[in-house]
Amino acid sequence: SIIAGVTVSLGLHMFSTDSAQFVPGGITGIAKILSLLTRNKIGWGWFMLMLNIPIFTLEAIFVNKRLGLILTVYALAQSLSLELFKKFGVWQYNVSEWERIYAAIATGVVTGIGFSIQIMRHGASGGTYAISSLVKHWKPSANIAWLSFVMDASVIVLAFFVFDNSVSAVICTFINLFIADIVVDKCLQGTKDGYKFEII
Repeated sequence: SIIAGVTVSLGLHMFSTDSAQFVPGGITGIAKILSLLTRNKIGWGWFMLMLNIPIFTLEAIFVNKRLGLILTVYALAQSLSLELFKKFGVWQYNVSEWERIYAAIATGVVTGIGFSIQIMRHGASGGTYAISSLVKHWKPSANIAWLSFVMDASVIVLAFFVFDNSVSAVICTFINLFIADIVVDKCLQGTKDGYKFEII
């Protein structure tokens, strides 16, 4: 969990910079938006912690105690390392307007690797998963895939307004989410496709 959290925060710190003008998906994206609204007076690592800890506490109480504790450790590692990278001036990609797409791709790749580590080891990647499992616990018939889509889509919509009605911010946010999902998929399933034929 610690390695996964630090890997994700490293990708966020280095490439999802203010000059890149896009936000990651899920709870992390909401945390960054809140930090931007405070003009970065409160680091988004602290917002990530404030948003995630209550969710993971509920996860531990109502769904899976062990997983809730593991996700809490993951959130602590991610949030604290993000703030430490900022404090000690770890390198950041200074993005020009036409380079935003590169920053979005790089963020997706690095965070996707971090998510993969967490999923392979513990079967969960963070706040979005925990919210989905809580909803599933209280309402088993809920469509979790649709819920995850709505949460990520809401971040994309918010990015449009936070970055002064910027279409490029929306596109880069979407690209970041898409690349991260591809990386997670490839890390978990490998690069080879398999085909199965059944004769009925």
